[in-house]
Amino acid sequence: MGLMALNVSARLGDTERQCVERYGSALSTPVMTLSSLMEGADRLAVYEYQGFKIRVAFMGGQVVRQSYQRIKPVDGSLKLTESEIAAILDAERGEGQWVRTSGGVFGGLISPGRAWERSTDKATAHCVTGITLTLDTPAAKEREAAFRREQKEGRSRPVPKF
Repeated sequence: MGLMALNVSARLGDTERQCVERYGSALSTPVMTLSSLMEGADRLAVYEYQGFKIRVAFMGGQVVRQSYQRIKPVDGSLKLTESEIAAILDAERGEGQWVRTSGGVFGGLISPGRAWERSTDKATAHCVTGITLTLDTPAAKEREAAFRREQKEGRSRPVPKF
């Protein structure tokens, strides 16, 4: 089923409650499948909706990064179609427009794939391999960069006294 048929999706800035209202409860998912979405997030969740896995990172109670990926191949491929990518970006445009860029830095790595930037708030979208479309806010990128600096400097969270 193509994503064009969808009229709802998670939105950057949504609350966890809004995500649950759209998709139902988050799946019970091992941490390993979530950890690569965003280092330093307050909470990570995975939802399944109309043939898509939607991974979401929350900070301060709001969605700051999310990724869309097919659960099963369509016509033998897991790659997102152009119409699916366009539908996701359209649902996420808010008051702005997505402008195609030449790539960028995502997760600390230079992204050779397709990338877009939202005109209103500099949120970004990346589709590196064609299989996953990831959207994130400037706050997500800032928090992840701070988390990496803390890790590099050897700072860690205090260990509770059990």
